[in-house]
Amino acid sequence: MKKILMPIDGSLDSDRALDRLVARLEPRTQVGVVLLYVHEPPLSFGAVAVYQDRAALREFRARRAHDVLEAAAHRLREAGIAVEARTAPGPLYRVIASEAERLGADEIVLGVRPPAAGRLGLAWAGGLRDLIDDLPPHVTIVS
Repeated sequence: MKKILMPIDGSLDSDRALDRLVARLEPRTQVGVVLLYVHEPPLSFGAVAVYQDRAALREFRARRAHDVLEAAAHRLREAGIAVEARTAPGPLYRVIASEAERLGADEIVLGVRPPAAGRLGLAWAGGLRDLIDDLPPHVTIVS
């Protein structure tokens, strides 16, 4: 069975990628989709860090991941596509790469929109380029 890894975060970009994947796959084909919600490390901005109670943050993240994954899994199941859902903590592209390798994924489907130019944009583009360059599976980018 072919395995497709699809990182998803509930954004319009990942929803659009999910729509295209559902449209592309035939119901009950020999394809399994693994939805992945990545809990990235909290951000700090310059010298000012935003603090939140760890338990409250953990609960919020778990609830958000569940809601996003369940909605996406429901859409795939309704289309007759085998699906499993999982969450993982860590830096986005590093987690995607390790999960793809661990699963033996044949393809990764990403719904992304490049951020504006600048340091963040360069870091994002570098992380995505490294993901594409370093992985054996095919990476499909939906933007």
